[in-house]
Amino acid sequence: MLVRNILLVYTALLFVVSCSSDQLTSTESLDQIIVHLEKEPQRLNPILQTISEERIVTEHMFLSLCDYDPISGEWVPVLTTEMPKSIKSKNERGGSITTVEVEIVPEAVWADGSPVTAHDFEMTMKMALLPRVNSPSWKAVIGDLAEIRISTEDPKVFSIVVTENHFKIIDALLTAEILPKHIYDSYSVLDQYTYQEIKSIATENLDSESSLIDLAKEFGSAKFSRDPIIEGVGAYRLKQWQTGQFIVLERQENWWGDKYPSRTLLAANAKRIIYQIISDPTVALTQLRSNQIDVMSLASLSSQVFLDLKQDSEMTSDYRFYNPQLPRIYYVLMNNQGEHLSDVNVRKALAHCMDVDRLIDQQEKGLGDRLSGPFSPLQPGYLSTLKPIQHDINQAKSLLSKSGWEDEDGDGIRERDGKKLNLRFFITGSALSTAISTLLKEEALKAGFNIELITKSSRASRQENLIPGDFELSAQAITSEGKTDPYLRFHTSAMGANGLNWGGYSNAKVDELLETIRFTEEDGERMKAYREFQQQIYEDQPMIFLYAPVEKFVVSSKYDPVISSKRPGFFVNAFTAN
Repeated sequence: MLVRNILLVYTALLFVVSCSSDQLTSTESLDQIIVHLEKEPQRLNPILQTISEERIVTEHMFLSLCDYDPISGEWVPVLTTEMPKSIKSKNERGGSITTVEVEIVPEAVWADGSPVTAHDFEMTMKMALLPRVNSPSWKAVIGDLAEIRISTEDPKVFSIVVTENHFKIIDALLTAEILPKHIYDSYSVLDQYTYQEIKSIATENLDSESSLIDLAKEFGSAKFSRDPIIEGVGAYRLKQWQTGQFIVLERQENWWGDKYPSRTLLAANAKRIIYQIISDPTVALTQLRSNQIDVMSLASLSSQVFLDLKQDSEMTSDYRFYNPQLPRIYYVLMNNQGEHLSDVNVRKALAHCMDVDRLIDQQEKGLGDRLSGPFSPLQPGYLSTLKPIQHDINQAKSLLSKSGWEDEDGDGIRERDGKKLNLRFFITGSALSTAISTLLKEEALKAGFNIELITKSSRASRQENLIPGDFELSAQAITSEGKTDPYLRFHTSAMGANGLNWGGYSNAKVDELLETIRFTEEDGERMKAYREFQQQIYEDQPMIFLYAPVEKFVVSSKYDPVISSKRPGFFVNAFTAN
């Protein structure tokens, strides 16, 4: 029945795309590209989005001022005439401020032909700040945006003023997607408030501002999340969304981005991008074998399935297989403030117990790169000279004995001062977290550790265990594109609820290096600090670093695709026909 329903969906898709009077013939592959989505987006709103599938769709609808180019990996202009310039200065109190000068390209217009201006950027920032707009990741960045200064002569020219001048804040503001003011604030409610006034409105004071309450409510409604009224400055607009079946994006007429052929993120070669929603990966694989899907991620399937498909002659005649590395790492978080893991010898012993090569073979069939620290090999400043910690139970035993842990009663678990070497490992129950914890438990027992596995949702364990520091071990992942700012995960001030340093790691030398990384204006100095930081982390071993995964997806051989280490790994807007 499920397969039959999927076939009916595909028939509906054919009907949708046949409604256009200027449709290309079905043999022309750039008429439409069909992309599989395993999860249905909850909304198409970049400020409110929470799952990766939403970003996969919205990245072709909404654009930012600048971004990382999918092909070169370089920081490039998207909506700006050139890369914005940053000017450092002091305020009247002697504090440091940074002013970023921005100019939007003259051709950039919304679907109705009205120009994209600084007023749209300002409205977007104000909207994301509203207390009843659920945008925590945006609010974390906007907090350091002090002022937006718009030119009185040209509304496409403006300056962004920030009080925290570290490089990732500037990056985050310049990569924020811009929404059209005349659509999302059609009654100009936000014009009645300066940016600073919006920034100062607290949740408890919002009740007196009824117009802002109504605006925030409308912004979070289906009107601006699912309806065709939603609009960005990207090449594609929402044409149709059939719940549980498909989402159709259609290329805008007279696309202004065609005037910038060298900008990959402005490419719009396909007339339509159709996202086919199939939650069952087995059913999706059946559709793939029937050539009814052009692009499909195999991340939710085992790596063995990916490798088997690569050996299938019927598949290889119709599809090409890709596995670019992602800027993502897997690791085991350790509680450095805990009774047992505050000892570096115990942490290193546990790291020697982890058979990472076996884990990669079991989980990824070899498709993954060992890590020696908290950076992906793709990231600038990665220190390749550090060798990953090797699986060595004898070395683990030696380190434990060095710190006085011995199995005095012969039960296989070491003790010291009458206390057993017992650890709790919190996992989500996912296949990967289960595999990591099970393997570590099995190998660590050989050295004298006793590890208890506790299954708990990531949200619950974060609030109840990680942030309060009531844990020993937890499987985690980090995804970071471009230059990395490890401050929030390793600086002493970022412990607990103050940041992401839930492991309670603290080292004065590392704190200084992190401050250099965050605030220096010299790339050379930052790269040197990156290297020294990784060396110190290697010596302290505050986490067990596992591996960097690779993406696994297939693309129809009808296309010459753009493949990238930038998420999601493929950019269908820039595909060309073979």
